[in-house]
Amino acid sequence: GSITPSFVELSIYDFYTWIHHFASKKYDYPYATYPFYGFAHHGADFVIWHRMFLTRFERDLQIISGDNDFALPYWTWTGIDECEICTSDLFGRNDGSLEHDKYVKDFEIICIGGGLIDPCDPTVKKGVLHRSADYTLQGYPTKDDVGFILNMREYDTPPYNPFSNCSFRNIMGGNGGTDNGLSRLSHEDPTVLGFMHVV
Repeated sequence: GSITPSFVELSIYDFYTWIHHFASKKYDYPYATYPFYGFAHHGADFVIWHRMFLTRFERDLQIISGDNDFALPYWTWTGIDECEICTSDLFGRNDGSLEHDKYVKDFEIICIGGGLIDPCDPTVKKGVLHRSADYTLQGYPTKDDVGFILNMREYDTPPYNPFSNCSFRNIMGGNGGTDNGLSRLSHEDPTVLGFMHVV
């Protein structure tokens, strides 16, 4: 049978939030070694997918602003002790609701979870964005951590999923016994963009 497409009116930010959520969903493929995949995060495309995601998002912001020189800011978080961009004047504080913070007070949650049967309806708002104080509980990467990752000899290794050993892609994704803080951030959180730029 034919499929009738459904269109909704969204902000660019909510559109990219939906894309990131959709790419994080887990799928069941009978031929996969590790059957429940989120290919953008648990497969070989992790680094490449996020670079393309940022490139497309940045280009759409250039079109909206009319400024072809616009670029997303780069945030280096290697060796820091606390989130220096998590302030009221920038990306919002790490102490609960962000409803009173200058630029993110109107951000709302539209997508939660990434299960097999967990579609995201981007028109359904699920409350004001929250960020807990412990979302960076594991700390930020040190210079030694970065050096360790950059010295990985293999981009990816079998079985090319979250259980890959000695895999640059897997370590960058916060798997293999490591943690880069991304797992505790919702797709709407603007600090996700800061993490992505480092990736």
